Amino acid sequence: PALSPVENAQEYFRRYAKARDAARQVPALLAALDLEQAYLDHIAVLLETATTVEDLRALAADLSWRPGVPTTPTKKKSARPAPLRPVVEVDGCAIYVGRSNQQNARLTFDLAGPDDLWFHARGVPGAHVVLRAGGRPVTPRALTVAAGLAAYYSQARGESRVAVDYTLRKHVRRLPDAPPGLVTYSGEKTLLVRPLAPDDLQALSPAS
Repeated sequence: PALSPVENAQEYFRRYAKARDAARQVPALLAALDLEQAYLDHIAVLLETATTVEDLRALAADLSWRPGVPTTPTKKKSARPAPLRPVVEVDGCAIYVGRSNQQNARLTFDLAGPDDLWFHARGVPGAHVVLRAGGRPVTPRALTVAAGLAAYYSQARGESRVAVDYTLRKHVRRLPDAPPGLVTYSGEKTLLVRPLAPDDLQALSPAS
């Protein structure tokens, strides 16, 4: 049956309100998709540099993450995350590299102290790298090694020189409602370094 003028107006308003409400949700949906894409980009980069079974297991845990679903700790002792260990010690400084998004989050927010140094390749997906000096002066060589590892474990590792930002860990913040390992930071300085591959570490003092 034909609608009256009043009913037509009500129907048009209903459609308008529905479209308006949907449009209001678009920015939030796009932001959520951007975060999820960034998370997957980090997984892809870290997968390309995975060299051990432990690396692959850590990345498999990343793939179990879903938007809006909190991570539930497992009761199986065998499934607990492996302890984070330094990949190398340089001039008394221990240097750690996150090998998955969840390891990045643990390294930055659980292991690192507020005054430890945090590194990340500028503007590209990659690993979090933390340098712990334990109160010792940080030498230029230690800074360069940590930055070189951050460059290698990033999307830019194929470049001859990579810009790597570093800052105190206390200046690194989680992104609200973001997947594990996605952060923002401030107070950074930047080094331009050559990517440092794992084989290059053999010339350095081994981690204890």
